[in-house]
Amino acid sequence: NNIAFLEENLKNLNNFDWEVLLDQSLRHKIFPIIFKYTNTFIPDKLKSKYLPLYFEMIARRREMAQDCINICNTAMANGVQVIPTKGFVLSKLIYDNPYTRSYNDIDILVKETDIEKVDSILQSHNYYSRVFGSSFKVTPKPIFFYPESHDIHYNKKLPDGEVGCRLELKRYMWSFSNVADFFKNTQTIKIDNSDVEVLNINYSFLLLCSYAYNYTELPYGVISKNCLRDYMDLLMFFNKYNSLIEWNELAKLSNKYEILHKIYCVMNYLNALYGDVVDIDVIQLFRPHLASYEINAYENGNFLQWKTDIKTRLFDDEQRLLEY
Repeated sequence: NNIAFLEENLKNLNNFDWEVLLDQSLRHKIFPIIFKYTNTFIPDKLKSKYLPLYFEMIARRREMAQDCINICNTAMANGVQVIPTKGFVLSKLIYDNPYTRSYNDIDILVKETDIEKVDSILQSHNYYSRVFGSSFKVTPKPIFFYPESHDIHYNKKLPDGEVGCRLELKRYMWSFSNVADFFKNTQTIKIDNSDVEVLNINYSFLLLCSYAYNYTELPYGVISKNCLRDYMDLLMFFNKYNSLIEWNELAKLSNKYEILHKIYCVMNYLNALYGDVVDIDVIQLFRPHLASYEINAYENGNFLQWKTDIKTRLFDDEQRLLEY
């Protein structure tokens, strides 16, 4: 948050390894943010690596965001409510720029009753349903990505590859069972001169915490999705919206959706990474023993009983995987 402090320290760095910074920022999905604040200090000999990569990422994300906005506008014109999540929406909410946050596809929350309508809308924008293990095999009708999943994956073919779009249905966010609530708790924000309906502040925070937990604690995340981006997102979101979040209401919602222990765990991780960001009185609202549901986790909310701390697990892949 202290840009002047960052710039002063970058000026005084000797023998700084800019290639390691590039590799690590890509690994942790924070390259656009790192580039934004360090680009004036990058040595000339390495700008040929940084600059093309940055502009390529921004161009691809701009295209994805515009695709999603067009899909949402078509849905609205046809009386279908859809809610884009993650990606450029979180980027706009957190960083005031729809292209700063790293993302690789489009995520849209839809009602199960609207699947066929949304499928037709996506096809009109050249997105076609695909199945697990198939990069671009068009299916005759929308089907779940794999048998027990809760989402339908689509792809749009591009001259230099493809871009994905994922429809989230019931069992949204893995443990949320009351998906109808999400369609009632929205706000409208302006993105590239278009009005876009997105989740409100409370529900956006639930989404951020759930993804951070799943990617830090659950097997799929531990193996392949563990990265600093999720906690940097939370830090910036918390600093920006702390005064607007209704913490008591959020604790009730977390209990209702059976993620109270997840929020507790993630908030403690956030403090471990960045200092006392979250007030202890706020964290106490989410203590696992207050849950009215059966928790499949340890007393601190962890799904796994780690010996190493969160910092080590984020930055030492070998150690994390060995312990897992």
